[in-house]
Amino acid sequence: LYQSCGYLLFYEIFKEGTNLNKKLSFVAIPIALVPYLALFALATILLSTEVPFFRTIMESLFQNNAITILIALFVYCMVVALIGICFFVNTNKNWDALAVAKTAMIIKLVQIPAYILIFALSVMFVITIFTIPFSVGLFIIDCLSLFMTGLLVISSVVISVQNNTLTFKEVFWIVLFQFVFCADVFASVFLYRKLKTIRNQNQSFNHILPPTLELSLSSIQEMNQKEIVYMDNEGLIATINYLEAHKCWCKAKSIRKSSLKYICDQTKSDGWKIIFYTNPKIIFYADMGQKELWDSIIDGIGLQGFYSFDFD
Repeated sequence: LYQSCGYLLFYEIFKEGTNLNKKLSFVAIPIALVPYLALFALATILLSTEVPFFRTIMESLFQNNAITILIALFVYCMVVALIGICFFVNTNKNWDALAVAKTAMIIKLVQIPAYILIFALSVMFVITIFTIPFSVGLFIIDCLSLFMTGLLVISSVVISVQNNTLTFKEVFWIVLFQFVFCADVFASVFLYRKLKTIRNQNQSFNHILPPTLELSLSSIQEMNQKEIVYMDNEGLIATINYLEAHKCWCKAKSIRKSSLKYICDQTKSDGWKIIFYTNPKIIFYADMGQKELWDSIIDGIGLQGFYSFDFD
């Protein structure tokens, strides 16, 4: 039964068609239980002679053998850690970074009471030399739990980086704090609030989207040091200023500034398009027969110190 459940769990995480929320459920619940199961195992060992409930569990499930409980707990932690690693390895940029960050934050907040109790017990166990091993064991469980929840947060960070929604400074501190007790909770809350703010800004931005102007790539007449000169649908000459296009691109991506001065997106996955997020939004479309013109325009943008973001 355990093997069948394990195979099903890993299959659902690896399977491409599995919904993200379903994947998160398979990962989040086992991870959230880790510190509480550690406390339950400790209570079973220490209170089996005093409390009938724990005595029954000790006798029926573990044959009055504390080593069996510890082995079961260790195996559970290893399996859950492996599940977290599988989730992290399969991170996809098309996943919802906010959903992953929210799940990680909830797990960390739910685990706070367990951490407080574990800390208090560890301090008590350090007092006598005979109970120091319990303190060491609880510390190891804490580290494993921190590692597992940290993987979820880092998965969200990876998705955000792939979608260019976090700065390098934010990524550095969020990832660093995932390996520091207490600070990891604040980092996960910050990440969730940051991504939530970006989502709200995007929704507000989508309500006031400027009109879209679709033009052939051949409508671009000239590229000088300051702007791109093109002819609109009415045959009038218009321009796209590089600096203004860069500001609009950053606003569309909900970032303060990009590491490179991107002014547009380029994509070939859904037709050849160069997209400027100006007002109006301008899409220059092309086909494979215009590859030479496409390359010359992309290279021309680069010669002026600006770049087109490869959306593919």
